[in-house]
Amino acid sequence: MKNVVKYLFTGSILSFFLMMSTSCTKNDTQLGGNSFRLDPNLIPKTFTVILTNSGGDYQEVVLDIQKVEVKEDLDYSHNDDDQYADSDDNADDHLATSDSFGVWKPVQFIPKAVNVLTLRNGVESTLGDAVIYNRVRKVRLTLGTENYIIDQNGDKQVLEFSNDGDKYMYVNLHSTDIDFVSSNEKQILRVDFNVDKSIKEDNGRYILSPSVRPYGLTNFGEIEGIVSPFGIKAKVSIEDALGNIVKTTPEADGSYKIRGLLEGDTYMVTYEAYGYQKQTISNVSIIAGKETLMDPITLIQ
Repeated sequence: MKNVVKYLFTGSILSFFLMMSTSCTKNDTQLGGNSFRLDPNLIPKTFTVILTNSGGDYQEVVLDIQKVEVKEDLDYSHNDDDQYADSDDNADDHLATSDSFGVWKPVQFIPKAVNVLTLRNGVESTLGDAVIYNRVRKVRLTLGTENYIIDQNGDKQVLEFSNDGDKYMYVNLHSTDIDFVSSNEKQILRVDFNVDKSIKEDNGRYILSPSVRPYGLTNFGEIEGIVSPFGIKAKVSIEDALGNIVKTTPEADGSYKIRGLLEGDTYMVTYEAYGYQKQTISNVSIIAGKETLMDPITLIQ
């Protein structure tokens, strides 16, 4: 009887170590094509996605946002490689929940329609949070079919996708795009939707092919100022040395703000309104994490 008990005890111990060995092996091999090596500190972090906009020539631009997700790289061994996921192709990302670059995780988000033109001049909309452990390499916003604009005549125009893939808005990330708060326990990403680049008119149809860019307040700068006379529907355009343009429409009090500008570039700022003379300010410098305050501008007829 003692021998039977001895063998049973020994067998149980052996089974326990086999199970532990198998578990450890799983944590160090593949999970959906991605090595499962979590941050060794196992500290959960909050990743927040915020939506902003740089303005556009419509009364409203409404996006039917159905889902927000982050792609978390589960392999901690290349956590310090900022370019690791640069070759991650967006084209097939919607076909699988994971690949060698990470696993898609949902952001806590309730589907809703967002008029992005209300999100200009520093106004933001927090879409939601996700709990992460390792690096987020990519963010995806999935659009539904109820996207539309209200044009300057007050008419509603349906936004059509140029192809089925355009309903996915991908944002590829580097560490400089993200604000790290409270010893990295909170990470914040701002996603700017560029109306002018995203919407094109084609023989009376309005085509939506989303153009978005990421930025953070830490490593990017901003420009702000005031344009008068008030109520003239002025436009403010900021152009970098490569010809990239970001626009906004000032508020009723003439104030404007454009964020997400890279330090090191010099910018050309243009002010214009129908029936008024255009004014341009050249060689405007940007400092990361700072606001560049422009002198007040008064447009003349």
